[in-house]
Amino acid sequence: PYRFFVSICELNDSEYDEYKKLSIIIAQLYSRGNPDEDRLQYLLRQRSQIISTCSSKLVALRQILSNFNNYYNTLIYTAENKNFFNETINILEQMDIVTLKITADINKADRRDVIEKFTKKDIHCILAMRCLDEGVDIPSADKAIILASSTNSKQYIQRRGRVLRRDKEGKKKSADIYDFLVAPPEFVSQIDKDLFERELKRVLEFASTANNYNAVHDII
Repeated sequence: PYRFFVSICELNDSEYDEYKKLSIIIAQLYSRGNPDEDRLQYLLRQRSQIISTCSSKLVALRQILSNFNNYYNTLIYTAENKNFFNETINILEQMDIVTLKITADINKADRRDVIEKFTKKDIHCILAMRCLDEGVDIPSADKAIILASSTNSKQYIQRRGRVLRRDKEGKKKSADIYDFLVAPPEFVSQIDKDLFERELKRVLEFASTANNYNAVHDII
């Protein structure tokens, strides 16, 4: 069982302008019938990065953490972007949240050491990118903050599963999952509607099996 909390985060003007520009180029490539696949995938990744690194997520993150009774047993999935990753670390340091990070270049022994410290509550939090999605067991985690928005259903189901694992002692009765729904500042075009619908699909799937479904549904 878990509770699900969602923060609605608006793109700022520059993020929104860049998102619209990329969306128009992508639509033009699709309309040609046989687009350059490499260029298309590059543009899609660039557009996805705008959603993943939406600056208002960091404001919401600070607010979420300030409401915690304690920081222990918290996983934070951040965007695959160096600047956003570092900005997330800065917030955690400013709030005196003891954090270790797991990144793709960390070896297995060091990863096990981080997880052991997390389990023993020597640290509050693990900050990670995609490298926690598969093959990592952290049953003591009971809070997950998913800053890295994804429309990949396999990825977000794995992230949900990571925090829903039962601990060996049977102490964990439930978990809390925090997500961020990115929205355009206005709804005037199909681009705006498509953006919101992609984000909403993930949020509704998370909310559908949450203990607090009705509360989430009222927000969105």
